[in-house]
Amino acid sequence: MNNCQNKTLPIDLFTYFDQPSSPRQRQYEAIRAIVVDHKPITIVAKKYNYKLSTMYSLLRDVKSGKINLFPVISKKPRQKKISPELHQFILELRKKNNSITDIQNSLLDKDIRLSEKTIERLVKQAGFARLKRRSKNERPI
Repeated sequence: MNNCQNKTLPIDLFTYFDQPSSPRQRQYEAIRAIVVDHKPITIVAKKYNYKLSTMYSLLRDVKSGKINLFPVISKKPRQKKISPELHQFILELRKKNNSITDIQNSLLDKDIRLSEKTIERLVKQAGFARLKRRSKNERPI
């Protein structure tokens, strides 16, 4: 490739595809060589360092769907792991009519940092409704 844009790549793309580094990529390249490039299975097995029986098993498993060459990566945000004790403590505070901000401040007093969104999600999952707007006199001290 004489394209000037490819000179800035940190890796040699031919080597990247010809000598795959991860097992899943190696499986993909071997299957692709057989199916798309119509190369003999014996040559592909030798090139990618597989036994012939392994190649047949790999083909069978990909066809049946047992092996997913392109696993789906979840794009959902990861939830914080909260201990059951902390979860229970948050719910106890909410039962005492503490707002999300009040709960967060109580947790900060104990040097526990949780976002308001996380606390709100936990409280909502437990079935609590939002508190009605309260005056300063109605709020717990």
